[in-house]
Amino acid sequence: MSFRSPRALYNTIYKQYHENRVHASNDITELPAVLKLLGDIRGKRVLDLGCGLGKHSKAFSKRGAIVTGIDVSENMLDICKKTCCTKGTFIRSSYEEVNFPAESFDIVNASLSIHYSNKLDKVFNNINKWLVPGGIFTFSVAHPLWYYSRIPEMEFTKPKKVWFYMTSYKLELYNYYKPLSYYIDLFNSHNFKFVKLIETVVPRRYKGWSEDRYRVPGSMVFKLEKI
Repeated sequence: MSFRSPRALYNTIYKQYHENRVHASNDITELPAVLKLLGDIRGKRVLDLGCGLGKHSKAFSKRGAIVTGIDVSENMLDICKKTCCTKGTFIRSSYEEVNFPAESFDIVNASLSIHYSNKLDKVFNNINKWLVPGGIFTFSVAHPLWYYSRIPEMEFTKPKKVWFYMTSYKLELYNYYKPLSYYIDLFNSHNFKFVKLIETVVPRRYKGWSEDRYRVPGSMVFKLEKI
């Protein structure tokens, strides 16, 4: 089984995705990296793009941020609202289609979500518009080594839509893979200053994971600043 849109995918697998997240490493790898990069966010207006189950939105709210979240799946948003206990404003939309006034946010975060879009020029342009001068954009994507473990014959130097089979869901998923040079060009063309990159692995204090998870990065988390 395969899906042609993120909305169709997550409206179908939302229950299983919620259950599987308990056994995933994102909460001890990618999420802590985002929080480390953002630092003190008390009183900051944060837009969480692709808020999903609400894990990041909840963490932002707990740290005193004023959170707005969007997600393309209404079923995922239902879970998100329960996770966040109604703290925050949540909207069903895609990040290509949603519209906010200029300089509405101090921080925009997109965790493991923009790789579903093949319109990143528009996405980055919108995010720049929505951020205040000096505003922060954090986002994460799957690490190239993550793709290599699933698609050994993949060409890594060119942007490409890639399909791969996820055993835990028994279906095919797709991402739009972009090489690092592509992202750097996006930063420059949309007036973002690169601040920092974290390549995430499972910390060794968490026992029981395969050895590769402690050594091989699963995602890349970027911090940018609007110039």
